[in-house]
Amino acid sequence: MFGIIGVPVPDEILLAYVGYLVSKGELHYFWAVMAGGLGSLTGMSVSFFAGYKLGKPFVEKWGPKIHLTVERLDRVEKWFERFGSWTVTLGYFIPGFRHITAITAGVSRWNYGSFSLYALSGAVLWVFFFISLGVYFGDHWSHYLIRFHHWLKWGAFSIVLIIITYGLLRFLRTAEKK
Repeated sequence: MFGIIGVPVPDEILLAYVGYLVSKGELHYFWAVMAGGLGSLTGMSVSFFAGYKLGKPFVEKWGPKIHLTVERLDRVEKWFERFGSWTVTLGYFIPGFRHITAITAGVSRWNYGSFSLYALSGAVLWVFFFISLGVYFGDHWSHYLIRFHHWLKWGAFSIVLIIITYGLLRFLRTAEKK
């Protein structure tokens, strides 16, 4: 829960360690996935309601200090309207990104029922994946997870870079037409 809210907790490493404990018979697989999924949903819900309650007035007051304007927030909300469900569900797998998705959904005034369905499905997928990695790798879980986490960061960085490049190219094409 705390890692999802934004507290610097190594979520994936903790989940893989839980998988390791499952492989040793110290925890039950089903209950470990359920506890992790519910903890993740709780963290996402806290972030969602923070975004919902604070909303645009908070961004208007504090956003300029971190280069977040209301106009940028409006563009993010429009993008979120198109891809938000996928973003909430799959955003768990992008370190750093999962923390923003719930806040953005709250600021965008999503229906909590819809949000929680997407968040729970993403949480269960994410938790299941990393616990399963810990179970699969057993005693070697930490070695492989550190390598995987390294490549996951580079993969996320590459995706963000591609999105920024795409946005920049669209902007330049639009500027040329004017």
